[in-house]
This record gives sequence, C-alpha cells and structure tokens, in this order.
Amino acid sequence: MDILKYNKKTYYAPASWQECDPETIARLIVFSRLSPQDITDEVFELLVQITFLISAKQWATWAMTTREWQMLKEQVKWVFTAPEDRPFPYFEHEGVNYILPEENFADTTALELSMAFIAYTDFADPDEPDPTALNRLIATLCRPARSDLKAFLSSPDWTGDDRETFNEARMMKRAASLESMDLQMKMVILTYFEVQAKSFLEQYEGLFGGDTAPRYGDGRGWIMLLKNIAKEGHFGDFDSVGKQYAHLVYAAALDDTITAEETRDNQDNGYEY
Repeated sequence: MDILKYNKKTYYAPASWQECDPETIARLIVFSRLSPQDITDEVFELLVQITFLISAKQWATWAMTTREWQMLKEQVKWVFTAPEDRPFPYFEHEGVNYILPEENFADTTALELSMAFIAYTDFADPDEPDPTALNRLIATLCRPARSDLKAFLSSPDWTGDDRETFNEARMMKRAASLESMDLQMKMVILTYFEVQAKSFLEQYEGLFGGDTAPRYGDGRGWIMLLKNIAKEGHFGDFDSVGKQYAHLVYAAALDDTITAEETRDNQDNGYEY
C-alpha cells in the first residue's frame, strides 16, 4: 500500500496490481495499454488522481517541487506495465459468474485456445476489425462453473478445470449477452489474454515462428494446425486432439517439428539413417 500525505491529509493507493481489487484494476488497466510515447505528464497527473482517489478540484490546488513530482511518478509507474497474473478468479455479468482461465493457459484445451486466437485475430484485424469478436474471445475462455462441479471434484476424471466444457453454440449465445458488459472490464480480460498469449507463443516459438507467410490470414490456421496434429495420431482424431490441454498438444507438435528439422539437417549434411 502506498501512502501519500499532502496538506495534512493522507491518501492511500495500491502499490502493485496484486493489491488491486477488480474495480480498481478495471479503472487502471487502460494505462497499461499506452505506448511509451503517449505517457506524458498529463497522463501521470490523471493516473495519480485515479490511483489515490484525489478529486480534480483537490488536485488543482496541489503544488509540488520537481523532486516531489518525480518521486510521485515513480510511485505509480508500475501501472504502465500490464499485470501478468490472473487479475481475479471470476467476474459477474447479468447474474452469471464467468471463471477466468489460469495463467499460461494451464487449464485450457487446444480447441478453446484455437477458437480464442481466431476471435482475437478477428478483433485485432488491422483492415477490418470486428469489435464483437472481443465478446467471443471472452465467452470462449471465461465460462461458468460446471453444473456437476461438486461430483466432478471427487471424480477420478477431475482435470483441475472448474469451468464447463467449451461448447461453440453456448459460447455464441453468451457472447451476445456480453455485448452489454462494462468496457473497462473487457479491457482487463483482453489484456490478460494478450499477456498470456505472448508468453504461450514464445514457449512454442519453434512451432509458430518463422518468416513464411501464413497460409490463412484470418485465424483458420489454428484449426488447420489441430487437423495436422490429428494426422500424426498422437492423441486420436480431431475431436480428441481438441479436448487435450493445449500445452500437451503443442509440446508434442513442437517436438515433432524439431525432430523433422533435425532429420532434414542431417540429410542435407549427408547423413543417412
């Protein structure tokens, strides 16, 4: 907790994302999405007011030395770095509790992650962005608890994921209802996804990297990748592949890719098997 004293009055503010409640995260998340060149003194002033709950009228009366202002800016600059941890376990919208996926997509299946990336690609398309795709992204990854959760927890089939199994029809229905969701809260989920997605793609850079242009520019490549993985037969047919945890599927695919590259390199060097 940060403490700020001015004119015989004490102000309190969180000192990190971990100290923020969901409402505070929603108010502050937009600052973490700013480019460095957009972070001006005016932005810092607004951030200080929001973080320490100082009214604009009060702030207008404040006077600080250059050193004091620099110290205050240092106190709040953590907000410009997006949180890496799950911001909160769940959020509520229209009477429904939506559970967020775990960090690093640890409890996310290959199919739902592929569908999430497709929705994100549609949302972030530089030429024809689809704003409604953000609702699909959220509805894909954030789902209510299973109706049989109590029995599931004591079942030998328990996977550690409390969310109901991904279903595209239910996802589309919920995405429509999320249209009225608070935009700031949507930005929290979007930022969380982007941070986790960056980490995930870096882990499997050997599978997703390269200079070759993608065959599909609209996100369908994620589904085609699952189809190709199914051809390898490690996890069964396409449906079976989609139900596996994403890390298990993509780790196996990365291993196959590395093995194929090593075989090709050895053949190019004249080695025979």
